[in-house]
Amino acid sequence: MRRVWLMAAALGLLMGCGGDDGPAGPSPGALEIRLNGPTGAGAALLLVEGGEIDAVEAAGYFTASAPYSGTARRVLVAGENLAGTLLRIQVPDRRVAYQATLIEIADGSTYRLLDPAGFTMAVVRP
Repeated sequence: MRRVWLMAAALGLLMGCGGDDGPAGPSPGALEIRLNGPTGAGAALLLVEGGEIDAVEAAGYFTASAPYSGTARRVLVAGENLAGTLLRIQVPDRRVAYQATLIEIADGSTYRLLDPAGFTMAVVRP
């Protein structure tokens, strides 16, 4: 009986010494919003949502943003041949699931609206 009790106590002690799950607090930092698709896009309007956004930073293209509703922001990006990283957002917690949705996209030379279904957006840690 004593042996069973000692084994149970040792097992309980080992279970209490679990691995480190990382910091319990928020993880502030930057996230990149990336665009993939056909070449030639000159302007994109997108919606970024999921949590608070402290700042929107340009990544080589003209960028303007405004709060949309709650924790969402509308962002306009314009430039030549939009592709790859369009912008960076500074967020208070990078563990929150952010998403970017392409609302409209225009051709860079004719300004004709393109089908957004041909493009994909991704939010990634740099």
